[in-house]
Amino acid sequence: MISSNRELYEAVESTARSLEQLGRNREADSLRAALTISSAAGEVLGALRSALRIIASEVLPDNLRADVENEIAMINSVLG
Repeated sequence: MISSNRELYEAVESTARSLEQLGRNREADSLRAALTISSAAGEVLGALRSALRIIASEVLPDNLRADVENEIAMINSVLG
């Protein structure tokens, strides 16, 4: 389970790289854009959760789906 902001950032970057390797650059770009949307943590987390939920609704390899779901769970634990 992700337990810090740094771990979340690293996990999201890893997910973005995995998406790029699958040729899914649009989804990778949406994650990176969410990381820079604001300096307010709540806005960044909300944007990340939204992008991750869209990605989770698509067909993904099992390992990538697990990563995305873990990232969403961490954000949900913070934002409720």
